[in-house]
Amino acid sequence: MRAHRGISRIIVLLVVALIVAVALLIYFVGFQPSSPPQSVRITRFSIDLLDMKEDQNTTLTVVIENLNRTRDHEIEYRFNVSQRVLIHAVGGTLLNRVGSYYSYNFTLETTDPTQTKEFTVSGTISEDVEFSGYSLAFSVYVDGEKLQKTWSDLTLIIRKSE
Repeated sequence: MRAHRGISRIIVLLVVALIVAVALLIYFVGFQPSSPPQSVRITRFSIDLLDMKEDQNTTLTVVIENLNRTRDHEIEYRFNVSQRVLIHAVGGTLLNRVGSYYSYNFTLETTDPTQTKEFTVSGTISEDVEFSGYSLAFSVYVDGEKLQKTWSDLTLIIRKSE
């Protein structure tokens, strides 16, 4: 009788262990994200001045790195910001505005796996206020897919010129 009870307990423990193992397998196979690792990474997103006057410009810098050095990637930067904030590429060309954001496109090549892009930022405020804060949200699209965000957005303050 004791031997029978001991075997019953062992069988119950084995069944419980099997159920736990199957549940863990289902979780790790079925519920884990299946997206491939990211092929690029933003290593810097910064702006020289967060608090500036209307007649000033500041430099916004983005550094991107190609982690998959076997292929080129089509990159799109999107700067979602008020229309009172202007963003220019090097050389003075105003970025293309699409609805609520500015867009900047380029190819991140394997021959130049780390690229630094600088943009000139300026802004204006309404006549009846002394200063305004504008949120600047930055998004990156790699080959049409939105990159997981690993950086913080910025708030730009524009003050009335004296």
